[in-house]
Amino acid sequence: MRGWNFPLLIAALTVALYLPSLSGGAVFDDHHLLEYHPRLMNLTLHDAFATDFWGGNPTPWKSMHYRPLALLAYRAMYLLFGMDPAAFHLVNVLLNAAAAFLLWIFLEGAGFSRRVTAIAVCLFAVNPLHVEAAAWITGMMETLMAALCLASLACYGRGHRIASVLLAAAAMLEKESAFVLPGIVFLLEWRRARIEDSPKALRRAELAALPYVVPVIACLAARAIILPRMPEDLQARFLDGVPLMAAVGAAYLRMLVWPWPLGISYALPGAGAIALAILAVIAGAAVLLWRKSADLALAAGLIVLPLAAPVVASPLMTEWIQIQDRYTYLSTAGMCLLIALMLAKIPRASLAVAVILIAAGAAGTWRQERVWQSSETTWRHALEITPQSQFASVSLARDLARDGRFDEAAQVCQQALTYHPGSEVLRSFIMRARQLETRSKRYWTAPISRTPR
Repeated sequence: MRGWNFPLLIAALTVALYLPSLSGGAVFDDHHLLEYHPRLMNLTLHDAFATDFWGGNPTPWKSMHYRPLALLAYRAMYLLFGMDPAAFHLVNVLLNAAAAFLLWIFLEGAGFSRRVTAIAVCLFAVNPLHVEAAAWITGMMETLMAALCLASLACYGRGHRIASVLLAAAAMLEKESAFVLPGIVFLLEWRRARIEDSPKALRRAELAALPYVVPVIACLAARAIILPRMPEDLQARFLDGVPLMAAVGAAYLRMLVWPWPLGISYALPGAGAIALAILAVIAGAAVLLWRKSADLALAAGLIVLPLAAPVVASPLMTEWIQIQDRYTYLSTAGMCLLIALMLAKIPRASLAVAVILIAAGAAGTWRQERVWQSSETTWRHALEITPQSQFASVSLARDLARDGRFDEAAQVCQQALTYHPGSEVLRSFIMRARQLETRSKRYWTAPISRTPR
């Protein structure tokens, strides 16, 4: 237990860093998940495993979200805490801290040095990219999935193979991003075989990953049975979306390298940024081939594999939510490991550089938490990052109108018209907000009628 004192301290400090998020309210999808949707109140085990996550009409294709354990987790919290947002936030913060603790157990079990492990876990604990997942109630799907994935990898590294496969299956039923676990286990076992100088490294890696393919196939089969077939027009969008995938991938690479500024909505990068990202990927691949380092290969796999799903699926996503901070959650573990491995090459300066990066990450996390205090603060910040986002403008206007601030809602949409002058959505929203504002003024200025006898 003595060897776990430091990771437990990191987990405790992570909880302390995220305490301000406990005062946050419901934001964006939280309303649909908790407030306006009665599913959690009446959810059954059959409903969790036999319906889409959002509970849409099963006839038309609505989403690709088969997440029964996520539904059951929210259902359990509802039974324990009701609709208290603070309780949901607290559970999410604890899961975020657990992910940092489990990353330590995973890296230590994989044989990394204590210095590399400590730097990687500290950087992971304070990464600002985690704020969206850890401070947003809906983001709990990401923190729980990542914690289960890291627990699975930690069990694998310590020889508990059956527990590892079971945890992997749970992670896959929590969120589809966990389907990459067979690939990560492959790289983990290949690295171990390379260290042991085994001539059958690839064969060992394939055999180690094989048990993790079974739950992937089972989950995909369940999705094919439960979820409706994707319409042909969306299939065409997917096939034509390669340029979009390149743009989304470039955006995620930028965020992992420089996680600031952050928001719930982003504009796609331009051709120059995409070209730079492609050159960076080519350079990274060249370094891997030149160095033939199993450590670097594992770090690169942890970065790239978890991002495969959000990048490939981006053509099917609604515009303005194709890039989300929380999708990088598991990939940040690989980036933090990569940074720690690079710093290990400069032992004299590694501690000082690590302290600077950790302090900067903690400051960025603390600042970003304030963005998620309410729907209004979230969407106003999004418009600071991407003022041209019609999605953010309409979302902010809708929240303001919900609070009876119709004139402010109309002003937000009026400002958005400067970027989208032909938008009928914005014009109709302005008209509706003006009508509601007029009715509200008439109500409050009308004379009080006599009480009937």
